[in-house]
Amino acid sequence: MKNRRRGLCLRPQIDLLDERCLLSSLTPAQVTAAYGLNAIEFTTSSGTVKGDGSGETIALIEAYNDPTITSDLHTFDQAFNLPDPNLTVVNQAGNAVSATAPTNSGWTEEESLDVEWAHAIAPGANILVVEANSQNIQDLLTAVNTARNTPGVVAVSMSWDFSETPNETSYDPYFTTPSGHQGITFIASSGDDGSLAGASYPAASPNVLSVGGTTLLLSSS
Repeated sequence: MKNRRRGLCLRPQIDLLDERCLLSSLTPAQVTAAYGLNAIEFTTSSGTVKGDGSGETIALIEAYNDPTITSDLHTFDQAFNLPDPNLTVVNQAGNAVSATAPTNSGWTEEESLDVEWAHAIAPGANILVVEANSQNIQDLLTAVNTARNTPGVVAVSMSWDFSETPNETSYDPYFTTPSGHQGITFIASSGDDGSLAGASYPAASPNVLSVGGTTLLLSSS
């Protein structure tokens, strides 16, 4: 979850739940079955292909370095019987992440969440994590630019947002497919506070698919 101020993108913040709330969780198998994702198939000239993301690359835009993301994802995969994916982590310039790159506990949690569930939904896809130097919008957009220019990327996911500003349209070109590149879908979270906080960017960009939270109630089946 993220807190926002006007024009600023801040570190994720975890809100404390009322003690009376009962915590529950959903497994990847439950989510993919509930939304029919495990039944997606494509018919090709050579036969039927399972729609699990195989052969495609998902790029995730994060801030700061998560030094344990590989081991965290492996633990997640073992817990839910998922195969380890082809995971690549680079800095905002597309180079190897320095061992001295700054970390941030809130963003580490966010990166683990994003990577684990992107993999859970598309277990066959390659995952590219582009870590911005900071949560500053210019650093994040630099990371977006690196991701969209990486061959094979078909989706760029951004689980962060900031309040709308008068000059936000100047950022819209970052969320377009470069010339000569296969089509890219840009996806951003719509925020954590519903309509109370107003629209957020980049989810409000006409070039971006805005995704919000839902409540899922499972049946016995």
